[in-house]
Amino acid sequence: MGSLKQIVRSVCFEGAVRIGDTGCLGDERIGLFSYLGKGSEMKNSDIGRFCSIAANVAIGPPEHPTDWVSSHPIQYDGLRWFDDCEHWRQYEDHGTVFRGNRKRTVIGHDVWIGRNAIIRQGVTVGTGAIIGANAFVGKDVAPYSIVGGVPANPIRRRFSDELCERLLESEWWDYQMPLNVREHYRSPERFLEELEAAIVNGDAVRSSIPTRTVRRTAGGYTLEGEALPDPRVADHP
Repeated sequence: MGSLKQIVRSVCFEGAVRIGDTGCLGDERIGLFSYLGKGSEMKNSDIGRFCSIAANVAIGPPEHPTDWVSSHPIQYDGLRWFDDCEHWRQYEDHGTVFRGNRKRTVIGHDVWIGRNAIIRQGVTVGTGAIIGANAFVGKDVAPYSIVGGVPANPIRRRFSDELCERLLESEWWDYQMPLNVREHYRSPERFLEELEAAIVNGDAVRSSIPTRTVRRTAGGYTLEGEALPDPRVADHP
């Protein structure tokens, strides 16, 4: 990541991930080797392993009430930008809670999200799915489906239904991958044959990857409870 200042609440990292200058607006969890491109944003999101997320993608972005007097956050707690402004205090009502921003957005494993896509709060994007660039995803996406458009609609599945189910059942993203299995990434059928055999033989075992959580506190930031005094994560490997 670029700076701790990207974190509003907390981010739980599983192993090595890359979030560039992504804005982390809530409580996030990011799986092994997933990455987000420049200018992306996420709020209260769970992202699986091996996800490829392009630049300027919004995952679970904040929403506003549409049936209140106004759609502006002047009406509820959460926005702190104008606390020192006298005129702000003439309008604010921080005693009210807007519950429309508490849904979690779930991105499965091995998901590819194209540039400028928006995934609405509360949506689940299934494992293996592909979201086209500039898409607006307002409802759940089935595993291994390709969707695109505004609003996003299904285009096709990546593979046959049978092969999609086999990939899901294999849970390949959870395993340490033997060399003889890795040699067949370009052939999903052969890959699954080799992986299934390796699991039976005990050559492929589930990987246990430690997680680490960076939290924003009143006094700054902590990593697993230890203070991070420098704003650059690169200085704290």
